[in-house]
Amino acid sequence: MQVVLPSRLLDHSEIIAGAGRYSAQSLARSILATKQLPVALIVDADTTSKRAIKEQYDLLLANLGQASPGVQYKVLLAIPEIEILFVQDWDYIEKAGGTTVSSLQKELTQLYPKKILVEIFNNKPYKFVLRQLLDNMDDRIIQTIRKYPLIDELVMFLESVVNQNPEPSFHRGV
Repeated sequence: MQVVLPSRLLDHSEIIAGAGRYSAQSLARSILATKQLPVALIVDADTTSKRAIKEQYDLLLANLGQASPGVQYKVLLAIPEIEILFVQDWDYIEKAGGTTVSSLQKELTQLYPKKILVEIFNNKPYKFVLRQLLDNMDDRIIQTIRKYPLIDELVMFLESVVNQNPEPSFHRGV
């Protein structure tokens, strides 16, 4: 995530990865309740069903709302998975994977981006795939990903938080 966020926002933000949906949700609630810092919770929707997405969103919003003592928070769902961010430019994917992506694979990435990316990279471990994608990222790809609605919403939220409190309000490190 750090790669696609503007540096001015990274100076005022801390990105913490949860070990799954429930861990991330619990961590977000704890930060809101105990540290009383703004939180953007990003989780995979694991679906493209509009009804299921709405239900998940409403549930996560209510859950964070219960934990927040008036602190700003934002819920963002990656539909269907965060890896959808990478499949915005097929030339980039083909270069990183060293292969040609079929039209069927392109269609299936809209439903299963992580699974298809691993397939494109000859079923290498996901960490390898992620490293290849990040290593092949250039400014053009970063700008493309920044235009994706999920990232655009995140940037708007972070900008609103930073504009309200221009001094970093967290501690880096341990």
